[in-house]
Amino acid sequence: MSQDLTDQEIQNALEQCAAEPVHIPGTVQPHACLVAIEPETTRARYVSENINTILPVTADALLGAPVSDHLDRSVWHALSNARALPGFTAKARGLGSYCVHGQMVAISAFQSGDVVVLEMEPEPDMDLGGADSLATLNFLVEELESCTSQSALFETATALFQQLSGYDRVMVYRFDAEWNGEVLAEHTRIGLKSYVGLRFPSFDIPAQARAIMGRVPLRFITDVGQVPVPILAADESAAPLDITLASSRGVSQVHMAYLRNMGSAATLTLSVMVGGQLWGIISFHQSRPRVPAPALRTLLQGVLRAFSTKLQLLIQQERIAMMEKVERIGDAILGDLDDAAGFSSFARTVQDIVGGCGLVVSQGGRRRQFGKVPAEPLLECLVERAQGADDLESFENLSEAFPRFSNALNGCAGAVLFAPVTDRAVLLFRAEHAREVSWAGNPEKTIDNIDGVSRLTPRGSFSTYLEEIHGCCRPWSELDLYFCRRIWSLANSVERRVLITSLNRQQKIMIDELNHRVRNILALIRSVSRQARASSYGSLASYSKSLESRIEALAASHDLASGHMVASVPIIDLITQEFDPFGSDRLSRCKISGTAGALRADVAPIFSLVIHELVTNAVKYGALSNEEGQVGITLNQTEHGLEIDWAEKGGPQVIAPRTLGFGSTLISEAIPHELDGRATLSFEAGGVEAHLFLPRTQLDPEFQRPDTSNAPQHAQAGHSEQLRALLAGRTCLLVEDNFVIARAMRDQLIELGVANVEIVAQVDDALALLDRLGRQDFAVLDINLGHRGTSIPVAQKLAEKNIPFLFVTGYGDRDSLPPDLRVYAQLTKPVTNAALTAALVEILQGKG
Repeated sequence: MSQDLTDQEIQNALEQCAAEPVHIPGTVQPHACLVAIEPETTRARYVSENINTILPVTADALLGAPVSDHLDRSVWHALSNARALPGFTAKARGLGSYCVHGQMVAISAFQSGDVVVLEMEPEPDMDLGGADSLATLNFLVEELESCTSQSALFETATALFQQLSGYDRVMVYRFDAEWNGEVLAEHTRIGLKSYVGLRFPSFDIPAQARAIMGRVPLRFITDVGQVPVPILAADESAAPLDITLASSRGVSQVHMAYLRNMGSAATLTLSVMVGGQLWGIISFHQSRPRVPAPALRTLLQGVLRAFSTKLQLLIQQERIAMMEKVERIGDAILGDLDDAAGFSSFARTVQDIVGGCGLVVSQGGRRRQFGKVPAEPLLECLVERAQGADDLESFENLSEAFPRFSNALNGCAGAVLFAPVTDRAVLLFRAEHAREVSWAGNPEKTIDNIDGVSRLTPRGSFSTYLEEIHGCCRPWSELDLYFCRRIWSLANSVERRVLITSLNRQQKIMIDELNHRVRNILALIRSVSRQARASSYGSLASYSKSLESRIEALAASHDLASGHMVASVPIIDLITQEFDPFGSDRLSRCKISGTAGALRADVAPIFSLVIHELVTNAVKYGALSNEEGQVGITLNQTEHGLEIDWAEKGGPQVIAPRTLGFGSTLISEAIPHELDGRATLSFEAGGVEAHLFLPRTQLDPEFQRPDTSNAPQHAQAGHSEQLRALLAGRTCLLVEDNFVIARAMRDQLIELGVANVEIVAQVDDALALLDRLGRQDFAVLDINLGHRGTSIPVAQKLAEKNIPFLFVTGYGDRDSLPPDLRVYAQLTKPVTNAALTAALVEILQGKG
């Protein structure tokens, strides 16, 4: 190995790396089997050596023989349908799960040259973390849709993906213009070093691997220590089989060594495509071998589409915002730029937006300049360069690009050049921006000579390596360059009118894209739920389809009426429960007075959704959006039914909307339509008011609760300061198999003051994490973990280590606890903030 590499050695190694045939590795990973058949005869031309783990035949015996003898006719019918679909040659198609010689096997297929490749793997019993797939998908999509910035989207996505998948580390990784990568966000298990902000050189993921990423949305490696399984051919002289589209495609040993150096035993990668181009990846890492279940991979790909769509929308919104800035500039500089005052105003505005240090406009041999610009020899060169180019050019290091003019820079380091018309050139300059780049290990290339071939060596260290960069400007972003392409078109009214038309068209495209996104998401939800959905909650006439997903997500995230579906739901409990996600402070500023009973269980979901909209609007825009506002809820039960008056005061001044959105329409129309009641919503200047009436037929006549003092909120408020002091700096281990419930409880715990919440769904993962917890930490355990058993082993180990914990139970779970564990605190789902606060204070003071 040599650190002193010649340019030729580096070039040879890079060419060798780029030439590595990753699409024809000649092997598969051992978790799956592969057979390539002639479509008409089903005779096997290629077979993986481990085919006998699925089919009762050896690879040698199957080569040249018809595979149809070993698979049910339904497989061939599904294959025929898949081949008839467009794009069969471009992507793998799942054929379904089949019982093959006594075991359930997931089968997929794709075209490779003139053969069809069948990929088969045993399918484990997978229930997506105990959560219903429709509810989980609804929850994930809504969480991603709620993000208002790219940074929020990346943080939310890594947390959701990590907790859904159970991998130790999930990173959002973006490529730059030179294909170097940077970790923008991550979510990890406790005790792992963060990679956020680290950069990885382009040769870590070579060009041919990136090309496959652009075609295959999901790739995973089950075990970096695996022994690859050879693919055998019926004709030894046949060309290697192209298995680009196979999920079990064999892995380069260089890449395996790279992952081992990184401390990863298994990985999964999602390709993020924006505008048809590879933008980056979402990278999953596990410290022990793992085969992700086919059902989980399907769900991850579904959520990936929602993530990519949301990212594309956020990028489009940034472009539209930049166009609006361009539009404002046009209003200021519509006149002739030969005017000194007009030019100075234009130049200052441009400089403020893109952070330039100087601007030059050259036309007909005359130049106007503003700010700091290079000296004459370099200016003349750059003007000629701009007028001779077909498109905009950008430079981040002028001294490197034009070394003979290094003495003429005058403090300028970068430039953007373009010529909007034949005799005109625009030059925008940036000053030097010295900076440090954090690399994951030394980015310098090292080489091993293996059998006379120079190969890049995987880095053995991923510790942070700081590289100081001088002589460069701050990098030109895509938005910077987009802005530069647009500004000069504003110099005359004809171009400006074209821009306005384009802006309107872009805005319409964005609206159409939003509508398209919603249709895609609904189609995705329908495809997941079509077989499982036996009934629905009902509809709101023209809003039925969009309301369905909202009701399902609300039901999943709050477990509304769970435990009450055979009886009734107390109205006050239902109202206060909608405040839980927003904390005890908001609940303490809600004053409930009057008398109320209970709703029939079958009408509780629609009423809860109305209250949900009122509470959410108050928190986002109304009385609960500041520190002083209050909400008064008056309940009056008469012989005809229940009257509910909602009144907000002390919030921001209310301005009535010109048109009602979905939430306002829901409040006004749901109760009359669904419950035969009445509802009015008014936007008074002092605060929003709502008047609801529920007829007697919707109430439980045998239920009555005269005491509506809402006492639990005061008890919780009294504990809040004490609890925050107890929770400071602590980590909570949350063992919960239902993904949606786990996320809701994680948010509760963070809001109450927990420093970090580590979510796991399996006993083995929880036991492994216990070694990292200290006695100052604590745990919350769901007793029943579905098909995974119970959390009793975790509780017993926590008791041995004297780490505080409490149980969260469903109905009937308490009896499954051994007698020595029944003394520990137990809460019943759904867990209110008040109950959780009181229980945490108790166990953390040593009384649990």
